Amino acid sequence: MKYNHEQERLKTFENKWTKDFIDYHVLARTGMYYIGLRDCVKCQFCHITISEWQVGDDPVCEHFKYSPTCPLLRRERTRNIPSDIGALNCALPPRSPDECGRIRIPPVDDISPKAPPVQVIPAFPHYALEEARTTTFTEWPKVMRHKVPSLVEAGFFYTGRGDQVQCFSCGVTINDWEEDDDPWVQHAVWQPDCKFLQLLRDKEFIESCVANYTEKEKTGSKRIEIERNPYDRQISMASSLGTGDADGNNLCKLCYLEERNTVFLPCGHVVACAKCALSVDKCPVCRLPFTDINRLYFS
Repeated sequence: MKYNHEQERLKTFENKWTKDFIDYHVLARTGMYYIGLRDCVKCQFCHITISEWQVGDDPVCEHFKYSPTCPLLRRERTRNIPSDIGALNCALPPRSPDECGRIRIPPVDDISPKAPPVQVIPAFPHYALEEARTTTFTEWPKVMRHKVPSLVEAGFFYTGRGDQVQCFSCGVTINDWEEDDDPWVQHAVWQPDCKFLQLLRDKEFIESCVANYTEKEKTGSKRIEIERNPYDRQISMASSLGTGDADGNNLCKLCYLEERNTVFLPCGHVVACAKCALSVDKCPVCRLPFTDINRLYFS
């Protein structure tokens, strides 16, 4: 992919980057490219997206703060093609997981809410709705036509190559489908951190899928590519939020079919179902951009 090249990442910033206090050369050197939306940058190797940069932010430390497992920052083997290997080695944090230069990298749970938030941006937002994903399956192999509804429901669209499908949210690509494969199970096995998956399936289901899939089976790798967004959280909400009434007050305000069961953060509005929540980039009520979406569980 072209963004494996540092020079290609650098080109995305030229004449477009407006945050002069953040050195985009350092961003590009350490895996980031500009996606063209506000001040959002994305890492080619861990696929984290970071925005809302502030004066005084250190690009490498903020990257490591939100994606401590980034293979490039951890000096693991990647397909990165640097322009200057010496400059890259100087920019990367030391091998110790606790230090980034002179700044200590806190655990994810300790991150201050004032830090730049991780933007919730699906890998392919134009396929966020089931209708859009369904239209991609016109050339899907006829012998597996019966799988289309379950693939669409699980967040996948057809790439047009063989039996390869891709998740609109996390970007994981899966092929070589077998007759008894369950799309939700395969999704959980190969990308348990997917935001869409976590909104539609509970933690127990995902953990069970991962646990039941042996390492031996994983060597037959169906996974081709993953776009990660690891900082999802789940909230258990009290029944005081209400479960709706006969007038449909608890219906999703986007599709008016499913019950509202997600909350946009930081505004806290509860207006969408899990299927629709990722189809918008602003809260439908206050029209403010959100930085996270959490699943609600009514007791």
